[in-house]
Amino acid sequence: MQLLSKLQAGASVLCKRLSAGQTATTQPAAADTVPKSILVAGTEPGWLRVLNAPDLLQCVKANKALAKIWRQSRQSEEVWHRDLLPAIHRYAEFVQLMPASEAHHHAHAGGLLSHTIEMLLAAVTWRNGRFLPEGSPIEVIDAQRDQWTYVVFYAALLHDIAKPITDLRIQWRCDGMADSVRWMPAGGSLHQIMDQRKEGEYWVDFAPKSQRDYTAHTRLAQTLLPRIAPASALSFLSREPIALAALESYLCGQDKDSLVAQIIKKADSLSTQRALVTGSKARFASSKAVPLIDLMMQAITSMLQAGTVLPLNRNGAAGWVFEGAVWFVAKRLADSVREWVRRHPIFE
Repeated sequence: MQLLSKLQAGASVLCKRLSAGQTATTQPAAADTVPKSILVAGTEPGWLRVLNAPDLLQCVKANKALAKIWRQSRQSEEVWHRDLLPAIHRYAEFVQLMPASEAHHHAHAGGLLSHTIEMLLAAVTWRNGRFLPEGSPIEVIDAQRDQWTYVVFYAALLHDIAKPITDLRIQWRCDGMADSVRWMPAGGSLHQIMDQRKEGEYWVDFAPKSQRDYTAHTRLAQTLLPRIAPASALSFLSREPIALAALESYLCGQDKDSLVAQIIKKADSLSTQRALVTGSKARFASSKAVPLIDLMMQAITSMLQAGTVLPLNRNGAAGWVFEGAVWFVAKRLADSVREWVRRHPIFE
């Protein structure tokens, strides 16, 4: 079961929350973080307005991060505005204020865009401390430096671009429409669709997990690359076929172990962990899933109430209470929670 496989990783995060005295909460989609000058809410509760890239980036407070991404990319201002920043804008208009997950990390309005910006910054920063392409002479590494920066940049940017298609069901409408229409990304981003229409807005719903095609990530990211990356960026990458091939290999899911893949995985994990520990706990009103952290908190509470499953403050204990905090042995806690969830379907 996918949920159970995540319990081990979630245990360390949960322990940090418990030691800090934090509790998990469920809230509607976050709107309090959005600048008041930007009108985000649609005409009815739960609907969001289709926004342009500058407004979207302002909503997630990305300006400082974008400046850092530019510096870490080591590109000139001209190249940044030609090949990289336009891709971020197109990506933003594609994902709008959609969440990165239903009940896990970055589940709030704007979560997917925030997650991607955080990943981009971490990925291009770490790229500067790595030699790419792997195993090449220093002359080749130096000559191809910018192309491989593009590889890491676009791999991070498009890492989760299929989520709005695989995990979500988006309905859109505009002024004068009697009924909403399901968004089909093949027709363009919501911003492109609304370009000649007034009062465009959309509704975010979540596909049942049984209907989510996770293999679509490996198909759609590569397909959407030419829509997001400017032609000049792809032309520059094509000068080094090995670099463009590496990017395509990663986007289509064939590359999971290269240095590029390791950088993206590390950046993804960092952003996810930060969100779980200190990020917003708000979620969309249409979310139906129980957050993993809530599931774990319920299980731990029940086990502590039982009194025998998680013994405390004695030899062989699973945890200790000290100065108002509970400290658990991470693996012991994860194993106990996993077994408790298996035996008590109420927590499914």
